[in-house]
Amino acid sequence: MNMKKEILLFIVFSLWFNVVNAQSDDHFARNYNVKIGQPCPEVAFGLTDGRTIKISDYTKNTVLIYFWSDAKDTSVKILPELMRLQKKYGRFEVIAVNDGKMNVDSLEKFAFEKKLKFPMALDNNQFLYKTLAGGNKYGYPFGVLIDKEGNVEKINTNYKEVEKILEGNNVLLKLKNKIDKRHKK
Repeated sequence: MNMKKEILLFIVFSLWFNVVNAQSDDHFARNYNVKIGQPCPEVAFGLTDGRTIKISDYTKNTVLIYFWSDAKDTSVKILPELMRLQKKYGRFEVIAVNDGKMNVDSLEKFAFEKKLKFPMALDNNQFLYKTLAGGNKYGYPFGVLIDKEGNVEKINTNYKEVEKILEGNNVLLKLKNKIDKRHKK
């Protein structure tokens, strides 16, 4: 395939990928404080290990802020899938935010038993959830996917949607790297 065709393919795939993602989010996006394509508000997460992290700490990676409740089976079942995605795609981070119904000790024990390696936060007063989810009537689990530039890429997402996005980003990155290599020759 010649260089012009590769560049054209890259552009067409990028446009298609962005249009499909934007269309699927439109009916969800109306009720949230965050908006697709807009910067994610800079919020701080108090982690169970005592550290505090911010969204801006993850500027080189795609980040999923995953709000979950131990009272919801679906919330708990997704956590190992997120670990799998993190291992598969590398530059993908998860911040798991519990609804605050657990205490620090029980959450740390839970994470240890499930072999969860990502940061865990408690949202005792629902501040983080309200800041990002706003009038969300869908409950838990709830995810906000943030791109490397700090912009909201997807709202109320599940791990299967996240995997599609990561796979698409991976394909785009490989194609871009291939084009860059040929361009340097």
